[in-house]
Amino acid sequence: MSLISPQQLRERLVGAGLLIIDARPLEAYEAGHIPGARHLDLYDYLVESNDPTGLEEMHAYLAQVFASAGVSGDEELVLYDETTGMRAARGVWFLEYLGHPRVRQLEGGFRAWRAIGGAVSRDVPAAPRPATFPLRPRPDILATSDYVSNHLNRPEVLILDIRSEGEHRGTQKADCCPRAGRIPGSLWLEWGPLIDPEGRLVDGEPARRRLADAGITPEKEIIVYCHRGARAANTFLALKDLGFPRVRNFIGSWHEWSRRPDLPAD
Repeated sequence: MSLISPQQLRERLVGAGLLIIDARPLEAYEAGHIPGARHLDLYDYLVESNDPTGLEEMHAYLAQVFASAGVSGDEELVLYDETTGMRAARGVWFLEYLGHPRVRQLEGGFRAWRAIGGAVSRDVPAAPRPATFPLRPRPDILATSDYVSNHLNRPEVLILDIRSEGEHRGTQKADCCPRAGRIPGSLWLEWGPLIDPEGRLVDGEPARRRLADAGITPEKEIIVYCHRGARAANTFLALKDLGFPRVRNFIGSWHEWSRRPDLPAD
């Protein structure tokens, strides 16, 4: 499971070997955070290329960022967002991809933490001693643009677009994307329906029914994409927690795909 409940985290706070990372914007962190949490927001980091050189650059950048935050791979690591959101999920996915063995996201995020009366602090922990974070990449949970291109129109593979309807239809375009539209053959299901009104992932059986009704079933390999791989990371974690065995996050997502004129778009 990639989630930890607020109650479990509150009990775990008294132990050693725990590192908590607040993935929200800095102003939210400064207004109040879980005691002892360090701030690390990777949301604005865009993966420009997933070719071998691009992956090497991504690995080097993330290794430096996580090492400077004190992440060694030996700790139990918990990331949180305002809810069970995309910022923390993206960090969890990055860490899982790089081989961290014990990383989880706080279920319901900071909102759920406050709802159970969890302590809130404005104290900023002392800067950590830089660590060495060993890289053990897991290509089985990564989709590159070339991987996606080579798996178009394969019946055993489902390419899942979880952006907004406007993004999927091409009526909405980010300034950083040269093209609007979608990956050919991709199925659209906006990521929001897998989050309940309290900001938690929808319970197992209702979520499985909702996915099955949309044609998303566990026997297929699922490649999830959005704009920058953040919403996709949230859906990736949801699908894995629901027991889907083969799920990949296209971390470059539409930001990268739209920038390659050699790749098709609808």
